[in-house]
Amino acid sequence: MGKIVFIAALAMATASAGAATWYASPNGDNNNDGKSMATAVKSLGTAVNKASAGDTVVLDKGTWTWKSSHNTINKAITVRGSGNRETIFRSEISTAEYQISLENESAVLENVTFVGTTATTGKGKGDWNYPPAAVELNGGTLRNCTICNFRAAADTHVSAVSMRGSQKAVMENCTLTNNSCGKIDAAYGVVYMNNAKATVRNCEIAYNRG
Repeated sequence: MGKIVFIAALAMATASAGAATWYASPNGDNNNDGKSMATAVKSLGTAVNKASAGDTVVLDKGTWTWKSSHNTINKAITVRGSGNRETIFRSEISTAEYQISLENESAVLENVTFVGTTATTGKGKGDWNYPPAAVELNGGTLRNCTICNFRAAADTHVSAVSMRGSQKAVMENCTLTNNSCGKIDAAYGVVYMNNAKATVRNCEIAYNRG
């Protein structure tokens, strides 16, 4: 039994030792190595590209302002802000886009505030229009985040979080406030859920409107 416990502990220590931490800051430089906050990269995408499964990306305090495109987290990594209301993703995208897509059920995004804008138009995709949502949560965990001020155009549906697909997806301990969607019906709203493995728990969803 002693040998088995020792081998298991050694395996866990080896796995932990193999995990790396990467750093990103609004004041960073994408030419940096990202291995410390002093040598942080600038963009979330660059940090995610450097990371491997099991790694952590630490985001500095400050504001990232996104004017176009979106970031995808499709690896089993943790992306951790320096604190809710301390690490801020601010959208200035007036046409419908997601700020971040989580596409791996072992991915974690936590301790970040998303601040939105008003969309001037929806962006057609399939048989419905996409709004300027904060997070497309198709797999993974969104934790300890605030999402506010996302306002969809009149022809669009969900405006804060979309949970679709077939992977496990969890939103927990989050606050969604002052968001609005241009179109409310039986299926759509500030949060859209179309995933049998989607879970929302311990979240405050208040002062949103259609």
